[in-house]
Amino acid sequence: LVSYRLSTEAKYPAALHDCKAALRTLRAHAAELKLDPERIGCMGGSAGGHLSGLVAMTTGLDAMEGPGPNKEFSSAVKACIVMAATQDLVASFKDKPPAEGAVLFFGGSYADNPAPYKEASPIEYVRAGVPPTIFIEGEKDSLKVGRAEMMSKLTALGIETAVHTLKDAPHPFWMSQPWLDETVEIADAFFKKHLGK
Repeated sequence: LVSYRLSTEAKYPAALHDCKAALRTLRAHAAELKLDPERIGCMGGSAGGHLSGLVAMTTGLDAMEGPGPNKEFSSAVKACIVMAATQDLVASFKDKPPAEGAVLFFGGSYADNPAPYKEASPIEYVRAGVPPTIFIEGEKDSLKVGRAEMMSKLTALGIETAVHTLKDAPHPFWMSQPWLDETVEIADAFFKKHLGK
C-alpha cells in the first residue's frame, strides 16, 4: 500500500512522484523485504487507479520520475490493474465546468491551464513497451473516460488488455462483498500470469 500526497497537501505531479519513489524504494530494499525486484506490478482504485495507470504508462520515462530517493533504481512495473478510474483527463474536463477536485489537484481549471491535464492522462503515454494493463469496473459506477480508447491503443500495439465489469457493483466496489472477492480473483490470475506465482 503506497501512501502519496493528496491534492490538499501538494499539487500534481507530487502524487505521481511519490508513487515512483515508493517503487524505487521497494527495489532498493528488495533483499530485506524478500521481494523479487523483477516481479513488481501495481494496482489501484479511483484516484489510485488513475495513478496506477499513469505509473504503468510512464514506465521508463525519466522525465516523470521527479525528485526523491533511490534514483539508481527503476520505478518500472511489469503489470498494471486500473480499477474505476478515468484515463483521459483532457476529454473528461475540457468541455465541462471546473471540478473542485481537479482544480485542487492541478491548481486550476482546464480552461486556465490545460497542460497538466494532458500530462497527467495515462492515455497520452501508451506506446510499445508499456506493461500489460487490465481494467476492473463496477456496472453501477459512472463512465470512466478514456478507458475504451486506451484499450484500443494497447490492443493495436499487441499489449494485453481487458476489462472486467462486475455486476451491480458501485464505486468503490473493492471495499465490499461480493465484489472484493471477485476483484481478488481477477487480480490474482492476472498477476500470476505476468509476475509469476
